Amino acid sequence: MTRRKFLEKMLKSILSVLVICLVAAASVHAETMVSGAPVSKDLKQVLDRLQRHYHDTNSFTAKFNEEIATVGAPKKNRTGTVSFRKPGRMRWEFDDPEKQTIVSDGETLYSYDPDLNQVVESPLKQALKSSSATSFLLGIGNINRDFKSAFAHPATPTGLVDLILDAKAQVPAATLSRKLRAETRLTADTDALAIRIEFQSGVQSVEVSARRPDGTTEVMLFAKYLRADWPTPYIFKDPVHLPKGSELSVTAYYANSGAVPLAFGIRMTLSKVTART
Repeated sequence: MTRRKFLEKMLKSILSVLVICLVAAASVHAETMVSGAPVSKDLKQVLDRLQRHYHDTNSFTAKFNEEIATVGAPKKNRTGTVSFRKPGRMRWEFDDPEKQTIVSDGETLYSYDPDLNQVVESPLKQALKSSSATSFLLGIGNINRDFKSAFAHPATPTGLVDLILDAKAQVPAATLSRKLRAETRLTADTDALAIRIEFQSGVQSVEVSARRPDGTTEVMLFAKYLRADWPTPYIFKDPVHLPKGSELSVTAYYANSGAVPLAFGIRMTLSKVTART
């Protein structure tokens, strides 16, 4: 495979990563569950929601694992990290044994091969060879314009839904630490796909955990001193299975060093596939 062909393949892959992150974060689905109540969504509503989230998402970082299959050659796997920031800036870092770095500044694509000690440059738009791909990487993509969308038929016996937990409290002045917590009990077997956390400045830590009916507890996410640009959503490498009856909770600690009380809150959105009964 030539270097140019390889770059074209990589650029197709980043669109897949971008769509996966958007789907997990915005929950592209026909139903949305807020506080346990399902609400029907038509295709236009789903696409509009995805478009809004794409518009509001400026960056993401994800780990990837790709399998390369070439005719007449054995399959091989490559792993690494990809980072993306609008408009058109991205960075691919491939792990050993074939280290490689691919970087775009929004106008030019650079591919660095440390084994060859060589950098290949190409204009980003020329390398993409697709107006839709260019639009999405530059931050001006349009779901309705660039994709032909439809719900899968026939419908599957599972549904992709959101479960949202909210906790709010007034934190007194000069408070070193105040706990906020929200919890719910799952009413069906669930596979958790991703977590999105919304918080305010002053958060000290956030924990999302699940206590299963057998008494075992799994910490699904724990983070301390989150920055305002902390990357969300957090996408699980493998779905986390939670049986019916599991208790899901989000706990946050806030500090208020000011002289007046302040209102703080934490919101956790869990994207999940739930078995329908």
